[in-house]
Amino acid sequence: MGLRFENLDDETRKLMLAEVELDLKTGELNYSRYMRPIAKEPYPVLLKESVSKHNDDWLAAEIKTAELLEEKTSRTDKKTGKVIEQDVRHDAHIQFAEGEFNRFYIRALCVRTLAAGKKAVQVYRAKEAKEERPQSQALIGKEVDAAELLKDLRGNKAESIYKVPGGPGSGLSVRLT
Repeated sequence: MGLRFENLDDETRKLMLAEVELDLKTGELNYSRYMRPIAKEPYPVLLKESVSKHNDDWLAAEIKTAELLEEKTSRTDKKTGKVIEQDVRHDAHIQFAEGEFNRFYIRALCVRTLAAGKKAVQVYRAKEAKEERPQSQALIGKEVDAAELLKDLRGNKAESIYKVPGGPGSGLSVRLT
C-alpha cells in the first residue's frame, strides 16, 4: 500500500499536473535509472494520469504492467574493475512511483501554501516504515519553509536538502498547516 496523502484533492492534483508539465517543458522530468529507453514516451503520459486521477499505487502498477523498467542492471566492481550484472530490485517500480508522485505532491502543496500567503508546510509520516530512521523520526511535526523546499525539489532530482521526501522507503511527506 502506497503513501497516505492528507491533502490530495482536486486543487492539489491541478497543481501537481502543472508541476509535471513544468518539468516536461524544461526537460527536467526524472526518469528511473532502470527505465528502458522505450519508456521515455509512455511514462510521462502515465505520470500525468496518475497525478490527475489516481495515486502512487496506480502509477507503480502501470510501470510494472507496461514493463517500463529493466530486469537487470550492471555495475563496475570497485576492487576488480569487472562489470557485474545483477537483478533490479523487485520493488523498484514501487519505490520510483512513490518517490516521484510524492515529490510532485510536495511541490504542489508548496505552491498552494505560498498562494495562500502562508510560509510553511509540515512534515508527517505518510507511510509506516519497516525501520524508522532516527533522522526521519526527528523531522515529523517540523515545519519547513515552502518556498525553499519548492526551489530545492524543482532543481534537485536527488535527495532534498531538507530530507523531505526522505529518500526511498522513508514514508515522509508534507501537509498543509
